[in-house]
Amino acid sequence: MCQGKYSFQKSEQITTGYFKIYKDTYKYDQKEDRIFHVLETADVALVLALDKDKQVILVKQFRAGPKIETLELPAGKVDEGEEPLNSAKRELLEETGYTGELEYVGSYYKSPSNTGKYHVYFCNKAKKIQDQQLTEYEQGLEVVLIPLHEYLEMINDTQNHQVTAAVFMILYRKRLDVCPTATVEK
Repeated sequence: MCQGKYSFQKSEQITTGYFKIYKDTYKYDQKEDRIFHVLETADVALVLALDKDKQVILVKQFRAGPKIETLELPAGKVDEGEEPLNSAKRELLEETGYTGELEYVGSYYKSPSNTGKYHVYFCNKAKKIQDQQLTEYEQGLEVVLIPLHEYLEMINDTQNHQVTAAVFMILYRKRLDVCPTATVEK
């Protein structure tokens, strides 16, 4: 395995459990060894869903890392052997009770040191067909509807921690028709 001037030498797993961390060694420019730590995580499917009134369907939930409640796009782990589209449909329905036709937008790595990807989907005119079907771990997760224009303002507010949403908008701005033509003042 070789990427440019980097040649893979070996990998050593240094943690086990839900997240696995590897210490990978690469030879750089055929001379010196360089060590990289790699976090192995599952892929995640996420959905920007709008209801018939152009409200964004979000979930509010506590996150232990930042120690706050966040507003997020419905999302969840892609189970082993599962197609990301099926995961996106399942998570939207379980977390929110909404369903609809999903359109693939794109995929991107969670971070440069992470093996997992986000698989991004869009759902227009989602319909509520059932109550939430939450696991024990997800209890307390709350559905929040926000008008699209307010949501776009939230993304610009760095206090809302909407990185995945911001990336989504970059990937999908033409479809949503929300990205004005940029102008440069002279």
